[in-house]
Amino acid sequence: MTIDIRFTFRPIGTLWCQVGLIFICKEQLETGQEPLGLDQKTSSYLQYLFGRAFWGCEKGETLLLPGEERVRPHKLLLKGLGQCNNLNPSQLVEQVKASAETLANIEANDIGVRMPPIWGRESYAELLIDTSLTFARAWKAIETKGVRVGSELRLVYALDTMFLEEIEGAAAQLRNSFLKDPVLDASIVVESLGSRWSGMGIAGEASGLSESNYKLREV
Repeated sequence: MTIDIRFTFRPIGTLWCQVGLIFICKEQLETGQEPLGLDQKTSSYLQYLFGRAFWGCEKGETLLLPGEERVRPHKLLLKGLGQCNNLNPSQLVEQVKASAETLANIEANDIGVRMPPIWGRESYAELLIDTSLTFARAWKAIETKGVRVGSELRLVYALDTMFLEEIEGAAAQLRNSFLKDPVLDASIVVESLGSRWSGMGIAGEASGLSESNYKLREV
């Protein structure tokens, strides 16, 4: 099984992918001040749904929307985390696993991901590492059950530029983590700032990539 993990500093709404997976803390919608990486009209629509209690962003609550012409992902999958100041790591793991199962059910393996810095900037790199490993292992577990999920999983994290330093470190740590796993074959790439790469699909070419480009093989 091959895992393609990429970190980009572009909004998730600008990434070409099958599904844009957005984990959302309830506080983000309550304040309406933190950007979700989407265009203004889509963000306003989410605020409307939240305000009308159609989608409450409670822990585990999922909302699937069509991408339409305003965003490049074919679909948007919103995963509520509830109040993130009450969220613990094991609860987040369960939400990541549930998201993997949902994506497998709709046969999506080319995924953009936006994860908020739930426990602060200092622990953001560790959060992304744990999310990547959890997702990869959940995907592998789904595959072993006989579900057709494809031989390659692609995760593209849409990040804010303030996390550049943290992500460089996360790429190196992810490399070491995947080297310890004899089952997973992983490629890890960090997009350099100002590059024109925008995520053109698993088989697409990428330009302007940083030196944090690791191709790992089974050990």
